[in-house]
Amino acid sequence: MREAVESEGIKWHFNPPAAPNFGELWEAGVQSVRAHLIRVVGAQVLTFEEFYTVLVQVESALNSRSLYPMSSDPHDISALTSGQQYYSLLSSTISWSGRTVNNDTPRPSRTAEINNLRISNVM
Repeated sequence: MREAVESEGIKWHFNPPAAPNFGELWEAGVQSVRAHLIRVVGAQVLTFEEFYTVLVQVESALNSRSLYPMSSDPHDISALTSGQQYYSLLSSTISWSGRTVNNDTPRPSRTAEINNLRISNVM
């Protein structure tokens, strides 16, 4: 199997479950989420909605961290975060959705009478 994987150009990293130190950055991310959840939630029992809200807030906090060390220049306030890439992707997806709906189409009001469909109606 190793030769077949290597012939396809796939690089395999063995990560046994009993050795989380092999996980490098992704394991550090898991530990960060865990530490934030322990600080915020503690021993409280949360409903699904409450837990989901806390998890989204933790995700937001972690995604707002800088991906690289900040510059020592006090006038350089820019920082690249993973959240910026995520939100730019999300905003480009949402921005076109308003243009797909034709807002010029007249819609009947709630009080207008609507005729029922009949077998002879063409759809």
